[in-house]
Amino acid sequence: MNSSKNELTNFTHQEDQIASLETELSSSKNQVFLLEKELSSSKNDLVNFTKQHDHIVDLEKELSASKSELNLLEKELVSSKNELTSFKQ
Repeated sequence: MNSSKNELTNFTHQEDQIASLETELSSSKNQVFLLEKELSSSKNDLVNFTKQHDHIVDLEKELSASKSELNLLEKELVSSKNELTSFKQ
C-alpha cells in the first residue's frame, strides 16, 4: 500500500511537472513570437533608414552640382559685367 501511495505521489508530481513545462513552453513560444515581430519591425526600420540615407546622399550630390552651377553662373555674370564696363569705356 505504501508502494501504491508512493507511485501515486510520483505520478502526481510528474503531472505537475508536465503542466509546469507546458506553461513554460507556451510562455517561450509567446516570447519567440514577440521577438520575431520586433526583429521584423527593426528590419523594416533599417530598410527605411537606408532609403532615407540614400535619399540624403542623392540630395547632397544634387546640392553640390547646383552650387557648382551657381558658381559658374556667378563667374559668367562677373565676366559679362566686366565686358560691358569695358565696352562702355
